[in-house]
Amino acid sequence: NSDKVIEFFKRFGTRITFSRMIGNYGKGGMIIEGCKNSGEMTVNAPCSLRLGGMAGAFNGTMTSCTFTGALKADKIGGDSSHAAQIGALAGYSNAVFNSNNSQGTITTSDVEAGYVGGVAGDYGGKDATWDGNQVNTQITTTLPVGSVLGEFDADAGEGTTYTLHFINGIFGEKVSTLPLCGALKGHTLDTEAPAPASK
Repeated sequence: NSDKVIEFFKRFGTRITFSRMIGNYGKGGMIIEGCKNSGEMTVNAPCSLRLGGMAGAFNGTMTSCTFTGALKADKIGGDSSHAAQIGALAGYSNAVFNSNNSQGTITTSDVEAGYVGGVAGDYGGKDATWDGNQVNTQITTTLPVGSVLGEFDADAGEGTTYTLHFINGIFGEKVSTLPLCGALKGHTLDTEAPAPASK
């Protein structure tokens, strides 16, 4: 896989969604299984984005996939209502992740607003269980960051919260000092694996 530099012109009030493999997600029945990505992607965008090693945004089930590539986000626009979402497997997700391996690198610089996660940049789904994932993503950023999620921002409605169970996971040394989630937004992320407590 060769390096790619992709530049986008500003699109007001939206996010551009992309990856080297799948840009945007489909309906909930979509399945990705056994895929590998070792490529590099560098993105400069004056508007916000969803960037992932396997999918920019994904809704379905991802199983036994491996990301060992490099994601670089530089000079990314946006604001708090359209923050960048960057993750080793998916930028934004309503998906279930089982038995995946994220060992690549994520680097951000000059990003106006965003979240970064060792699995997904943002999770917008309901109660779910992610089983048997390995996470050892090298993340260099000043944005809110988590070893699993950058943000847990499911729209639960007033007084409703959701729980994401991250079970049988393996956390490598590169994420050992990170919280599980950079911004929980009132929801819960728990794990059976030894990991730092969520913020």
